[in-house]
Amino acid sequence: MAAAGLTRGGFYAHFRDKTALVAECIDISFSQAKENLLLGDDKSERGRAWLGGEIARSGHELRDAFNRNVESMLSDIEERLATSSGPARKRAVATLALWTGGMMLARSVSNPVLADEILETCRTEILGTKHRR
Repeated sequence: MAAAGLTRGGFYAHFRDKTALVAECIDISFSQAKENLLLGDDKSERGRAWLGGEIARSGHELRDAFNRNVESMLSDIEERLATSSGPARKRAVATLALWTGGMMLARSVSNPVLADEILETCRTEILGTKHRR
């Protein structure tokens, strides 16, 4: 808090504790990911890697927030992939897994050309999978 120029009281006026802060970050991260991935914005935001690696070692509150957002995102993807032949849950799971893995790789490399290549390949594979039978 000192490094941010804030007091502890200022922090706790906004968040119950550090876990509540991280849970809010998870909600915001998924919201941004949905906007970037589901709306087809080609200008992918770069920055620190997603929180996924740390979530697995976290307590129930953080894992529940992550779980809630994964389920919401899967529902949104599944809705877009659904056809008259039935639900598309497995394709939604595969799509989300490819997106998150691709995003993690793209955010982790230092070369922006490689990052763009990774993201574009993931987009192509998802679209190709969507249209294949």
